[in-house]
Amino acid sequence: MEKGRETSIDWGFGSDVLREDPFESGHYSKVSLITLSNGSRMVSRANRNQGIKDFLAEVAITDLMANHKLGPRRLDKDLGEKAMLLDYVEHTPLKVGSEDPGQYKEVMKTLKQAHAVLDLSSGTTSLAPFTVMNEYTNQVGIQDWVPQAFYDTIKQVNDLFDKFQFLLAKDAVVCHGDFTPYNFLYGVDGRVKLIDWTEMVEGHPFFDVTKFTIRLPRAERLRLLNDYLGRKATEEEVQIHDLVDLSLLMLIVANRYCLAVQEIAKGDNDVLSQEELNAILAKEEVESFLKTPFGDESARARQDAGTRALWLARRNIQVFSKAISSMKAPVDESVAGKKAASE
Repeated sequence: MEKGRETSIDWGFGSDVLREDPFESGHYSKVSLITLSNGSRMVSRANRNQGIKDFLAEVAITDLMANHKLGPRRLDKDLGEKAMLLDYVEHTPLKVGSEDPGQYKEVMKTLKQAHAVLDLSSGTTSLAPFTVMNEYTNQVGIQDWVPQAFYDTIKQVNDLFDKFQFLLAKDAVVCHGDFTPYNFLYGVDGRVKLIDWTEMVEGHPFFDVTKFTIRLPRAERLRLLNDYLGRKATEEEVQIHDLVDLSLLMLIVANRYCLAVQEIAKGDNDVLSQEELNAILAKEEVESFLKTPFGDESARARQDAGTRALWLARRNIQVFSKAISSMKAPVDESVAGKKAASE
């Protein structure tokens, strides 16, 4: 058998296996394609640091999605390799950046269906992206090369979360956690199949929505929010969307500073100074924070990318703060609900 970059697992096909290759030229980083004499199968592998308990949880979610026709059918699993053998889905490859908007509407519809199956509104105190944001922030710690604006903005986002927590928790679900165009398959039959639940986390459903739409213009993002809801979003829902979006931005900031910390720990002491970082924050406009040179893993590159995302987050929190007056009633309800629950 010819093999791609993945180690082959004996799934019992014997000589029927012709080859194993990276799936879609490697864009689906955790999935490979097995070509058989009579068809194809997919192999989904867990993250290297994923424990057996988390892998089995992913297996359970994969089976649940398949039962609701929202994901490919699992044929087998290998606990040693932490891998699943899946039915192949005949699909139309997405061309990121030039997609058919109609495809995204179906994607949002499928995501909504998945969240309905994974409802947690009966009770959870762990809400991504806020909790994940704080996990990364704690890993960053206090650093003399991190702008003070980072710590100030994190506090502002957490203060807002405290006000809205009760309201947000009512809609909690198991989120995919890494909902991007490379974690679903758009079938030739028009149906979307979700894959790769290795980053699943308890959170607000808009976490997945904003993770998927964050690189798009605001008008397009709000249209997809409407597609997700199946109707026009209310003013309150738009505000919640914007708060979740703001927290996701700060998660990205904290993650990039955390990566810089890791590079420094490896001996990379060539870092941008506070003055250089504050100069980025003082600009009237910055280049898109998504256009990060990911091939450059230096501490300086991580700092720069994180600070550009922080620039956008600070601008967004100013806009959000101006609009928060329209959320007075929900905020009051949220605080009242928390007080009642604690009594």
